[in-house]
Amino acid sequence: MKNFLKNYSYQAVSLFVIQIAISLFGLVLALAAGLAKNDVLKIVTGVFSVLFFMFLQYGSAWRIGLGKKRLNLRIPIGIWLLSNSINLLLAIFISLGMLLPDLSFFSSLGGVSATIALLIEGLYTALLSINVGGFPLNSYWFMFFVITLPSFLSIFFGYWLGVKNATFSKIFLPAKPKN
Repeated sequence: MKNFLKNYSYQAVSLFVIQIAISLFGLVLALAAGLAKNDVLKIVTGVFSVLFFMFLQYGSAWRIGLGKKRLNLRIPIGIWLLSNSINLLLAIFISLGMLLPDLSFFSSLGGVSATIALLIEGLYTALLSINVGGFPLNSYWFMFFVITLPSFLSIFFGYWLGVKNATFSKIFLPAKPKN
């Protein structure tokens, strides 16, 4: 575990910083679409934010996998857990707040966690505001766990394709050194 943290903590923090940057971008787009009262625009901007986030995480994970001799599934899973540890912790706290609203401690903890999640998971704001079954998606506790899946998929497939030295785009190929 110590070696894993030594080798991959920088990459995990880098992936989390990408999330923060895209969260601000996604939150601004969600607010603009909400002010326009345009549900289609809200969905389009939400999907665009998530896809852009996945693209950036894929590129980082691809570079992590590049040059590895063999596929080691512990690496992408560990990096995902490390980079999403705050998201998962917030999801647990929000779930406790939603599932135990009569206990003031958990209710307060869930409310504070939801506010923090709004800032660091802002790229999902537009999608979580969509009504399903008469309620917005952010009123379902499990959705805060579901929103970590795009990150998992992009890190896993990015790492896997990096190990295979395959890519969807030449953007991620390392630059050839100049003579």
